[in-house]
Amino acid sequence: MPILDTYALIQLEDVTETMQFEASEIVSESGLFINLINRISARMETYCSRKFKVREYTEYQDGDGSPNVFTNQYPITTVSELWDDTEVLFTSINDQISSSDFLIYSEEGNIRLYNDETIFSKGHQNIKIIYSGGYSTIPKDLELACIDWFMTEYRGLKVRTHSYMTKSAGGASSMIDLQAIPREVKTVLDSYKKPKIYI
Repeated sequence: MPILDTYALIQLEDVTETMQFEASEIVSESGLFINLINRISARMETYCSRKFKVREYTEYQDGDGSPNVFTNQYPITTVSELWDDTEVLFTSINDQISSSDFLIYSEEGNIRLYNDETIFSKGHQNIKIIYSGGYSTIPKDLELACIDWFMTEYRGLKVRTHSYMTKSAGGASSMIDLQAIPREVKTVLDSYKKPKIYI
């Protein structure tokens, strides 16, 4: 029996309630449901080049001589440690930046220095950030987009003349090839895509 991924964007109940499945259908198809939810959640994150559910990260970035550093994941929930060490040792307390010396612009994933700190040193991987990023609660439009894509895929699987599933010995689907992102879902995802930064 497949297991719902910890970082899946929706729960099994979200799709079974929305599509009003009978109890017998839920039992017989739950493996397929979970596989679809896992794969659609992963595809949505890949398309947007970011992770959505909150988790902890440790990142090393290049300092560019500016007061800003942008985390790879956002919104920023907390920053537990911020370092600027051109020797890349991250052991001296003098290289750790106090929380009173930076501001967090959560939605942009931006950490900006102020007070006693003015700019990050120029260097290679000299900035270390330990932080939590992502949504504690998945936004409703993103959740609904995941449900919409699930329903499109599930219905499509039922009417296709050829199968996009291979069956394991136990009968649960072991592979599902997702079709193109539905237009309505893509519209929502485009608003969450990580912007490209050109240097």
